[in-house]
Amino acid sequence: MKTVTSFFSGCGGLDLGLEGGFLANGQMIPRLDFETKFACDINPKAKIAYDQFWSSRGHPEKKLTLGSIVDLVKEHKKGRGSFPNSDIITGGFPCQDFSVSGSRLGFDSKKSHRGTYEPVHPSEVRGKLYWWMVEAIRISQPKMFIAENVRGLVSIPGALERIQLDFEKAGYTLQVKLLHAPAFGIAQTRCRIIFVGVKTTKCDKGIIKLIKKNLFSLLPNATHLTSENREFTISDKELKKPTVLKDWLKDLPEPEEAIDASQKAFSKCKYLGRKCQGQTEVDLNGLGPTIRAEHHGNIEYRRLSESHGGKYAEELKSGKEERRLTVRECARIQTFPDEFAFVQENIAASDAYKLIGNAVPPILAYAIGTHIQSIWGELFNE
Repeated sequence: MKTVTSFFSGCGGLDLGLEGGFLANGQMIPRLDFETKFACDINPKAKIAYDQFWSSRGHPEKKLTLGSIVDLVKEHKKGRGSFPNSDIITGGFPCQDFSVSGSRLGFDSKKSHRGTYEPVHPSEVRGKLYWWMVEAIRISQPKMFIAENVRGLVSIPGALERIQLDFEKAGYTLQVKLLHAPAFGIAQTRCRIIFVGVKTTKCDKGIIKLIKKNLFSLLPNATHLTSENREFTISDKELKKPTVLKDWLKDLPEPEEAIDASQKAFSKCKYLGRKCQGQTEVDLNGLGPTIRAEHHGNIEYRRLSESHGGKYAEELKSGKEERRLTVRECARIQTFPDEFAFVQENIAASDAYKLIGNAVPPILAYAIGTHIQSIWGELFNE
C-alpha cells in the first residue's frame, strides 16, 4: 500500500478518489493501492464533513488535522510537530487568487494563509501557499507529488512557470497537464491543471526520459502546458462518450420529498433576470456547469419557470417549482457518493456548497490514481 500525505484537503475529494472504493452514479469504483495517512485543512466545516464521512465507513481514526500548512511546516522545522513521510504528497493549493471568477491577485493576495486579512509576511499570503507545499515536499522527500489548481492560473503572466520552477528545484521531474472532466465520464464542464512530480533520485534513470516525454500518456485529453500554450479548445471528438447530467440526477427526489438533508437544502436567492452566472438553467441532456465554491446566487437553476425561459415544461406542469440546484445535486455533479453528509448540524447549505465547489471530483482523482498505480512499478522499479 502506497501512503499519502494530503494538504489543502478540504472535504477530501482528492483523497477519496486516490483510494477508490466508493459508489459513483450507481457503480462501485474499485479500490486502489493508496492510503491517506495524514490530511489537513484550515476549514472547520471541512473537518466536520471529512471526519463524519470516514467514521461512517468504519474508519474513525481517519481524521482531518485542522491547521495551516504554514504553521505545520514552521512547527516541523522547530522540532515541535511533524507530518508523516509518505510515498505521495497531494494538495489542491488555494485557487481563489488565480481563478477567473476571483480577484486575480495571484501571488499578491490580500488574504493570509489562514484565509483572514491579518497582516503576515509576504511569503505567507494565500496566493503563495503552493510554496509551502514545496517546503513540505523538501522536508518529506516523497517519491511523487500531485498538485491541482484552476485553469485560470495559466493566464496570469509568469505564474505557471514560477510554480513549476519552484517544484522542480525541490528535486522533481515535473509534468503539468490540463485535464477536462468530461473525458473521464464526469458530466461537468470542468477543467483543472494537474502537476505531477517524480523524485529524480527515486526512480531508474532510464525512466526519466519517459517522464519528460509524457507521464500522462495513458490519460485521455491531457493537454500539455507550456509558456506558449495558454489557450485551450476541446473538441467533442477528443472526448470519450461522457454521461449527461440527467444520468447523475435521475433518481433524486424533489427537496420537499427528500429525507437526505443535502437534497432538501438549496439556495433561495431570487432570479435576477439576466444571463449571468447562476441565472441559467442546467441542460439535463448535456454537461452540468462547473461547480464553484461560490454559493447562494451563483448556483445554477435546476429548473426555471416558464416566464423566466425554463424549458422543462412537463416538470412545471406537474407542479414542480422553479429552484436552484440542491447541495446533493451539486455533490452528484462533482461525483461524490451520497454517503457524504454535506448538510448536517454544524454545516449550513452555504458552507456545503463551498466545500463541494472547492473539491477535486473523486472520479477525476481516481483516473489519476489508476494511471499512477499502473506505471508505479516502471517508475520506481518496484
